[in-house]
Amino acid sequence: MSFLEELSFVLQPDFVWNNSYFEEPNVMHISVNNSGCQVLTFQLDKQLDGRYRGGLYPFFNNQNGNVCKACDYILFAEHKGSYYAIVIEMKKGKSSTSEQLKAGLSFVDFVISTVNRVFRKNYSVLKRKVTIKEVNRKRKTKIKDIEYNQDSHHTFEQNIFCAKAFLK
Repeated sequence: MSFLEELSFVLQPDFVWNNSYFEEPNVMHISVNNSGCQVLTFQLDKQLDGRYRGGLYPFFNNQNGNVCKACDYILFAEHKGSYYAIVIEMKKGKSSTSEQLKAGLSFVDFVISTVNRVFRKNYSVLKRKVTIKEVNRKRKTKIKDIEYNQDSHHTFEQNIFCAKAFLK
């Protein structure tokens, strides 16, 4: 099995995101282009049905605000022999995304540890953080190179999320 197939084996399929866009309902809609790399996108921040009565993390005390934080998406990818986890938070306005991104990184660590335990592997992933802020996007702007700061974070302000551009 490949890295992404092993991830698919351990992750609940209800949370796999197979659409060609990211969205923050009633706020933002960003097209996604996954060509040139293999990806598995996992959506954490979603409306849960009755099967998830205890919420996303039923074993945590959800009375404490930061305990049950979650990012919007995690894009797991394989590209040129490397493995990536891109933790994505979409946000309206100027509010911070740091707590959701930190929670996403913790979730990635847990998932990769689980894959390694179940399959007796030793995967390590390059982790990246991406904030997608609500901005007035121009229809046809040149796609800029993705640059990360010293904390492996990038603030995305373009129209199309080209996954391959983030795999570095």
